[in-house]
Amino acid sequence: METSTPSSDPAAHLLCGGQSCAQQVGRALQALSGRWAFGVLEAVYFAGGSGRFRELQRRIGRISQKELARQLVGLADTGVLRRVVAEDAGVRYEVTPEGVDLLVRLQALREWSGPREPADLAAWVRPLAR
Repeated sequence: METSTPSSDPAAHLLCGGQSCAQQVGRALQALSGRWAFGVLEAVYFAGGSGRFRELQRRIGRISQKELARQLVGLADTGVLRRVVAEDAGVRYEVTPEGVDLLVRLQALREWSGPREPADLAAWVRPLAR
């Protein structure tokens, strides 16, 4: 009987090509780990893919200006948002193609976690989804 190893497994490509992906995933999660990170990313996306600071603050709700600014800078640094200076000297934040890709992957994670989600986690996530 033949045993399957990650490198000979046809599904190995699903697991970082048979290699450990813990470091890469860990770095990504750290960059996106703020309580508001995904809520801010979603707010920009649901604002038509682009939004101004005050508009995003109203859309998100209970986030402070300082925290929103911190999250916008962090998300821009990770490449999922882009800061754009408009002709009227205003600043807009836009979701990048990488940000859309991340949101698609988060949707898959949400679908996977749906039946597994404990009630207390749902209460914590609910304010972020506004």
